[in-house]
Amino acid sequence: MIGVMADLQLAFGLGLLVIATILGLLAYRSHEAALTGDSVIFGRARALAALAFISGTVFTISGVVNASAPPITYVNPTPDTVTSVDRGAVTYDTTCAQCHGAEYRGDGPDAGTTQVPPTSLVSGHLASHSDSDVYTWIRDGLPGGMPAFGANLTQAQRWDLVNFLRGINGQGPSPDVAPGGSPAALAGFSLVGGAALLFAGWYSAGLRRSRKRPPRRPR
Repeated sequence: MIGVMADLQLAFGLGLLVIATILGLLAYRSHEAALTGDSVIFGRARALAALAFISGTVFTISGVVNASAPPITYVNPTPDTVTSVDRGAVTYDTTCAQCHGAEYRGDGPDAGTTQVPPTSLVSGHLASHSDSDVYTWIRDGLPGGMPAFGANLTQAQRWDLVNFLRGINGQGPSPDVAPGGSPAALAGFSLVGGAALLFAGWYSAGLRRSRKRPPRRPR
């Protein structure tokens, strides 16, 4: 999911930089007209080029950061209680047992329907991964293996299922690290701020030009 977001941000950012280049060339070619007094085309093209350049730069940087950033860590918000584990057991029976089996060993009736066969959930493999990892696998699926259940299970059901899987392995919830700010969110704030500053500068420049322009003489 993060990889797709990064690719989209890179593509959008590079596209905006291309648009900024085209508008910059248009503004340059209109410069002679601006010197003769017709500054409307030059001013608008220059402002739009600047806006496209700022937006393209922000999205491109955000895409690069997202592509190289470590996966976001999620904190398990659901206490590891008997009630939560019981809810997770119900979700497992209706959603997961077909592939992972009633004994959690990856030998369910649908175990052979995926390119990558389901693994045993009681082999100790889960002990080396955080709650965040398990939650992300349930939500987004695994390439060639387990399908994504983000659209079929609610967030609460997914966390109950994490607690259930910890329970059948004799573990409690893993100590996850609180997530930091998302690069995409930071890029969004930067984009809005840059656009607001650009609009304010463009508007104030237009006011200054209108004040300097001599009044028209009546014919």
